[in-house]
Amino acid sequence: MQKLFAFEKKHAAVKLLLLRLVIGAIFIAHGTAKWGMWQASPSEQLPAAMMWTLRALSIVEPIAGVAMILGLFVPIFSIVLALIMVGATYFSITKFGKPFTGGWAYELLILVSSLVLASHGGGKFSLDEMMANKKSASVSNQNQAATPTT
Repeated sequence: MQKLFAFEKKHAAVKLLLLRLVIGAIFIAHGTAKWGMWQASPSEQLPAAMMWTLRALSIVEPIAGVAMILGLFVPIFSIVLALIMVGATYFSITKFGKPFTGGWAYELLILVSSLVLASHGGGKFSLDEMMANKKSASVSNQNQAATPTT
């Protein structure tokens, strides 16, 4: 059992990277698929409020997806994506009447995955981590320079 836990800790950064890459790719694909909403006009099937929501998502989702792939501001963008998935899950259940299986299970999986990233951050292979390490090295160098030697 200890070997299993050691393996898990050793590869945690790779697992977070893979999760970020998949979530990022999903949101880039789904966000860019909504770009057609910019040519659409409100109708009975697509009210103006829904159209504007989809237009906003066509901007937010690809930006958040790229941020996930790069590992930039992962906790913030993960929460944004989780909120989007709360809305998607709500619509799947209430407006479209989809069952769990074949319906809103996918939305729930992405919601929970986004929450995992929000709580764990981007991991070692993220721009967030690289910036934090650079900042910490800079502060450490300043502290060493300010410490008098005797």
